[in-house]
Amino acid sequence: MVGARGVIWHQGEGDTQVGTNQDDYKNRLKVVIDKSRQHFNPNLNWAISRVSRLNNSTTSINVINGQQNAQSQTSNTRWGAYYSDDILDRFDQLHFNAQGLIKLADLYSTGTFSGNTNPTVNGNILGMTAIASQLAPSINATFNPDQSQVTLTVIGPYSSYCWVSGNGKMNSCQSTNNSITIPNSGVDTDWRCYVTNSTGQVTISQTANVPLPRLNIFDKLFLSLRPQIGGTGSFKVNADRIDWSISNIPSWVSLSTIQGTDGQTQVNVTFQSNNGPERSATLVVSGIEDASRQEVVISQEGNGGGNSTCPNVGSISYQRWENIGGGTAIQDLRNNTNNLNNGSSTTQTLSLFEAPSDIMDNYGVRIRGYVCPPTTGNYTFWIAGDDNAELWISPNDQPSSLSRIAYHTAWTPSREWGWFGTQQSAPVTLQAGQRYYVEALMKEGSGGDNLAVGWQLPNGSLERPIPGNRLIPFAGGGGSSCNFSVAPSTSNGTPSCGASVTLNANCSGSDCSGVSYTWSGNGLSSSSSSVSTNVPSSNGTYTYTVTASKSGCGNQTGSVNVTVSGCSGGGSLNQCIESESSSGSGAITSDPNASNGSTRGEENNYNHYVDYVVTNVPSAGTYYVKLRYYSSAAPTIGVQINGGGSSSISLPSSGSWNIVWAEHTFTVSLSAGTNTIRIQGTGGGSCRQDRICVSNNPLRIGLEKESLSTDTEASILELYPNPTGGKVTVQYYLEKGQKASLQFINASGQVLLQKALTGEGGWQKTQTDLSEQPEGSYAVRIETQEKIVSRKFLIIK
Repeated sequence: MVGARGVIWHQGEGDTQVGTNQDDYKNRLKVVIDKSRQHFNPNLNWAISRVSRLNNSTTSINVINGQQNAQSQTSNTRWGAYYSDDILDRFDQLHFNAQGLIKLADLYSTGTFSGNTNPTVNGNILGMTAIASQLAPSINATFNPDQSQVTLTVIGPYSSYCWVSGNGKMNSCQSTNNSITIPNSGVDTDWRCYVTNSTGQVTISQTANVPLPRLNIFDKLFLSLRPQIGGTGSFKVNADRIDWSISNIPSWVSLSTIQGTDGQTQVNVTFQSNNGPERSATLVVSGIEDASRQEVVISQEGNGGGNSTCPNVGSISYQRWENIGGGTAIQDLRNNTNNLNNGSSTTQTLSLFEAPSDIMDNYGVRIRGYVCPPTTGNYTFWIAGDDNAELWISPNDQPSSLSRIAYHTAWTPSREWGWFGTQQSAPVTLQAGQRYYVEALMKEGSGGDNLAVGWQLPNGSLERPIPGNRLIPFAGGGGSSCNFSVAPSTSNGTPSCGASVTLNANCSGSDCSGVSYTWSGNGLSSSSSSVSTNVPSSNGTYTYTVTASKSGCGNQTGSVNVTVSGCSGGGSLNQCIESESSSGSGAITSDPNASNGSTRGEENNYNHYVDYVVTNVPSAGTYYVKLRYYSSAAPTIGVQINGGGSSSISLPSSGSWNIVWAEHTFTVSLSAGTNTIRIQGTGGGSCRQDRICVSNNPLRIGLEKESLSTDTEASILELYPNPTGGKVTVQYYLEKGQKASLQFINASGQVLLQKALTGEGGWQKTQTDLSEQPEGSYAVRIETQEKIVSRKFLIIK
């Protein structure tokens, strides 16, 4: 029990002996009273007893006066046992024996005792308003994952909290929350919390001594073992001052322990044979009566697909190119290794389709060879790596027939198969007993690094990574014939308005044979190495891009610009550009609410950018840009045109990171032809970018899908009255369950109001009041997944 119903003070004989004066005694007693109330309750009751005689000497009048003065000058105090000199039942002329204590108790409760004839004061301390005693509040302790910090939490609702360490008091609180997080290291320190309940009573919690005992797991192996033959693995436990146990042990393993001389315990894990699919479990190592908890993941490959019948199975070839510069793109690996034709720094074979991890920075890897399916059917592949990784496979054993089937453009943890949708391939049909050339590429920049490939067999068994009994090392003979590049050119770099020019890909290198070409830009679509086209009929600079591709090789791209002059007049511009189709530093993530199903951005990193390329700008001037984005906190962005200076724009929060989007319109100055608009987060919340729309007409910005060409399309959106004084009724037609967005837009392109709609199967209507808006031209538009339809209306007052 912790707390205080009151304080009974029976003291002063020592001060009688040393001759303490009344003021010193009074002041010291008041300090004791104040400190007790700091610990327990500001209104803690005190019962002060009149000092008793020392041996047979006279009771000190100075001490008595000091007690009286302290009692009269301090609230919530009273007299207790007033006169105890006549209690003669003592064993040393001072301290009461058992009979004396009984009489002293009578004196406290009634003010007298049997045979007492001296002055009395009825203290009746039992009539004091008592402060109820209660159990000391419990403290719950939890560790962070590596046990470097511990969070102490008081159990139970209280009105206030005061955490102190060591000999700290309520006037030195280190936290006033119900919990406190502190380093779990250093010198042993006692922590406790003063808590106050709703009636003002203060109680001291239980005491926690920090650092708490720690449970360390190290030398931990990811226990992925051979099928059928079982296997063993181990990990070590270092328990600092605590007992521990292991739970969640699956039936297909057995454990044994070996106690080391260094205080560490080695736990050996023995696996039973496995003729079924891959299986895994998580062993839980817990401290007994302690907050420590660690997990050890174990897994065992299966043999549910049968044995592969190809010869020479057992391993796969591994190549590593070291010190090849920064960058994390697979194209960086190709560029810095002459399309993987340069000699590698390290060559070896692997018993799993998995590369060594966390070994260095600025290197690249190719794991290649053949997979041999145990049964005929559809196989699904996965790839995981750090940083970027790609998986290629051939329909036969020839490297020249490769197709990319899985990839990711941002890092994943080791054997993390589900971070990105592109890590998983579509089903690939393979024949039992045939070998298929396969190649996995990884480019590492800095930090951690890993690479692994897994698959699912036709019967549903998972082998991740693919074991060596399905793999064959690369035998050569197919080689990588990827030594080619392109440097496109034009027959006329400064053509007149609408003139014809000839564009040439200009492939160079020893492996241009078999390369195919794709031209794009300004409406051009051609698959020839040389193509003639007419340039746009608007002044400006325009970019044409050629992509050269060859089976089994990475694509090579190049661009050439032409500057058109001599065109009279201007033209209109209305383009929408998706962030996931543009280059940038933010991760691409899928989102069903996004305009094209994907966005760019990272929730906890505001400092990413997207480069939007705007083509066919008819003339230099000011254009409107509408950015669609998601942000749970108000972001700040920088806008940069063609590598120039950056202007800052503060955006409002959309209210959600991935559900509700917002749009913001601003103006930029563009040059005629092709321009690059970089939008980069500079502060505040992270801005997850969806798309931009660029136009020289703010009322039509983003209406590139608008279609009012038929009566059917026009009839899905109507409004009245038009003109209006501000209140407008909108009628719209949606199929049952069909999702749509309804927006009201002013002449500057600003979205004034946005409503989310769900169709009920037929015509519906909604009313909106825009009376606070000024007179002028406005638009209402409805956007579905298939189209955008708009109507203009006027507000006249």
